[in-house]
Amino acid sequence: MIAYLKKVQQLFLTFSTYDIQLLPRTKNTRADALAKLASTKDAELLKVVPVEFLISPSIEEEPQVIMPVDEEPSWMDPIIRYMQNGDLPEDKDDVRRLRMKAARYIIQDEQLYRR
Repeated sequence: MIAYLKKVQQLFLTFSTYDIQLLPRTKNTRADALAKLASTKDAELLKVVPVEFLISPSIEEEPQVIMPVDEEPSWMDPIIRYMQNGDLPEDKDDVRRLRMKAARYIIQDEQLYRR
């Protein structure tokens, strides 16, 4: 528990303001049940309640995974170009399909959303 307290104290330094509130046991039944389970030695109760043992502490920092961003053209690009600039393809059938698709979308804050 001391390691968790240290982690919380480190996190407090990153916030400009914070508020700590005490929750009554009636509003925090899961934590209350866990505390009762930890303090009991009833073998029957331990058989009923599933207990998970963690291999490593949950406060350890996990390495962040950076996802590559595809630079390939997206299916949204023609719709966005049409809605922003009025750009249309040369083929008459493609123009009709694009206009029908674009009618189902809206651009808000430079993001394409479906209506």
